[in-house]
Amino acid sequence: MTTTTNPANNPASNKPLSTMKSILVVAVVAALLLLIPLAASFVTTEMEWTLSDYILVWVMLMVAGTTYTLVSRLSSDYTYRGAVALSAVTGLFLVWSNLAVGIIGNEDNAINSVYFIIIMVGFIGAFWVRFQSKGLSRVLGGMALMVAGVGSYALLSGMQHVPESSVMQIIGVHMFFTTPLAIAAILFHQHSENND
Repeated sequence: MTTTTNPANNPASNKPLSTMKSILVVAVVAALLLLIPLAASFVTTEMEWTLSDYILVWVMLMVAGTTYTLVSRLSSDYTYRGAVALSAVTGLFLVWSNLAVGIIGNEDNAINSVYFIIIMVGFIGAFWVRFQSKGLSRVLGGMALMVAGVGSYALLSGMQHVPESSVMQIIGVHMFFTTPLAIAAILFHQHSENND
């Protein structure tokens, strides 16, 4: 007697469908979040986003949300998932704030392009270590050091005198981004230690 397997009951066949549903949810949530700045534009004149601004922010939210959705599936451990979430959110805010107003001075300051390189290093590094927690710990630790290094360079080269910058602002902003990257690195390290 020949038995046939119902694809609907096969977890392996449901995985791509489940992934697509999760990405669709991310897309919808990202679109709904854009209703906040859209509503604000009717209340204040300071919210002057163009269509390209909305599209860019939606793409950034999609990249962060999809990254978390796909990478967090590699482990059911909350430490790993928490580190992934912290990394994705920090990367999102680093890119967003850099595009919006710039980290040092304004968005036209050439040094701000270095932060995009740091994000690219993070992506390439994550693929290089195959999203293994031990490797990700080093990647995120390296990113934290790079962000701190850019901040130190900015202060040593006198960029606190650039309009829209100050010593406290440069230190505060770099600590704001360095701290969660370092915490994510520690969480990934803890996960690797507990699962070796």
